[in-house]
Amino acid sequence: MRSGRCLRDLGWVIALSVICGGCALTDLRRAVDPGPPAVPMRLVRPLPAGFPRPMVPVGNQVTDAKVDLGRHLFFDTALSRDGSYSCASCHRPELAFTDGLRRAEGVTGALHPRSSMSLANVAYGATFNWADPRTRSLERQMLVPMFGEEPVELGLEAPGNQLLERLADR
Repeated sequence: MRSGRCLRDLGWVIALSVICGGCALTDLRRAVDPGPPAVPMRLVRPLPAGFPRPMVPVGNQVTDAKVDLGRHLFFDTALSRDGSYSCASCHRPELAFTDGLRRAEGVTGALHPRSSMSLANVAYGATFNWADPRTRSLERQMLVPMFGEEPVELGLEAPGNQLLERLADR
């Protein structure tokens, strides 16, 4: 039972990494993302036995506050164009952080060429994108569903001013 809670908390840490990395929304279309220098994650909650510590960017260590913020933002529909979708709309915790569909559907209703990628254990990945293996950091990857245009997922307009204003009004 304890390992189940640890894995769930690790999922929130991963979600947080994806969302909070969006503070740097410049240079969205850089051709190759080598990823930031990384160090082992400082643990704020214990990992299940046998799990190594994930690597995280030097400037983005995990804290309890970041885990809580990530959990909140993961379910926040303000992260979509029309306020109807959140990350959890396509990455449902009860389905191993995927949607269980053959083809994902974005905020516009258009079907995607693939299913929603599972986020289970994503912190251990070397690349973070179905279509572009050059995406080597979760902080850069999260820009794709938020601001990507082909396919549209959450449908926000870059550079993210609309999102920041929406969040600031709360």
